Amino acid sequence: MVEVVNNEEAGTKQIIELQTVKYDPVGTVYANAADIKVNPSRLHHYFMGWSLSEDGLVLSNEEINALAFSSSKMTYTLYARFDWDSYTATYYNGDEELDEKPASIYGQYFREPSEVPYREPAGDTPYTTNRLAFVGWSDKYQSNPVASSREEAAEIIVDVTKIKATENRQFYAVFVQESVYDRPTDDKYFYFPEDRIVIDGIEGYQIETTDTYDLKGKITIPATHNDYPVIALGKFTGALHATGIFFMDNNVFLQVNGSAFSTTLNENEIKLKGVYLPESVKYIRQHAFNGVRGLEHVSDKFIKEGVAGHLSENITIIEGRAFRNTTAIHVY
Repeated sequence: MVEVVNNEEAGTKQIIELQTVKYDPVGTVYANAADIKVNPSRLHHYFMGWSLSEDGLVLSNEEINALAFSSSKMTYTLYARFDWDSYTATYYNGDEELDEKPASIYGQYFREPSEVPYREPAGDTPYTTNRLAFVGWSDKYQSNPVASSREEAAEIIVDVTKIKATENRQFYAVFVQESVYDRPTDDKYFYFPEDRIVIDGIEGYQIETTDTYDLKGKITIPATHNDYPVIALGKFTGALHATGIFFMDNNVFLQVNGSAFSTTLNENEIKLKGVYLPESVKYIRQHAFNGVRGLEHVSDKFIKEGVAGHLSENITIIEGRAFRNTTAIHVY
């Protein structure tokens, strides 16, 4: 006999079919998956298959057909195994669908994609300070994804991470045009190690990129975090697809850490053209920009004065191989 159990509700059992197989002493008798005629169901779940226990592995039809009966084993109980339904969030940058489509199981919150949407203003170059800043997601299609202001954008933006997955959804990127110096890039795209650091007697935070987001376009480093200044740039390889890195001036940003941007990516994979360090920077540590091929400017002097490659006069230490294999940069 094969007893089939459908766990329609957690913690309960409902016998929905009894299949009796007569034992034949002449030969071996096997179960037959084709004889199981039921389609188990559970709300917001999908049926994975049958198992020999409530939390066991799902059996293939071949494995069910291999269940042999004997005088000592006349009954097998098969349990219906379920998993939660999963729903997909599809993200669009204009009419272009992003490759990443994060899935969430029923009742959990949707997740944002790791790719941060990027659009270029008309006539843009990596060396100008205007940008189209990504400000969030709308759940309604936008024929013009560029809002006239952040206030207008706020009226159509939704917090994707607070929407529960009950069906497949679509979300659309919203941008505003602004200067890179109007405001910093949102803290959520960065990582700030919990322990503050001290450089030259100044206490503050180190800022790093995360593995969660792939930053593109022009990004702006905040001047402060939790009321302390940002004084050092840590591991920042998550910004190699950005075109420019700018800084909100706090007059105390001091250091680019060792191997901050160091990479082995091919030049055609690196989009970064400029890291516009503030005048306050004093230290560029070992291997800081090693391998960032195509990088052209490491100074805000280019933005302020149009002078390519000049570093701040305040820099006192540039450690070994800081600019190794940065084939396009000129540092004086």
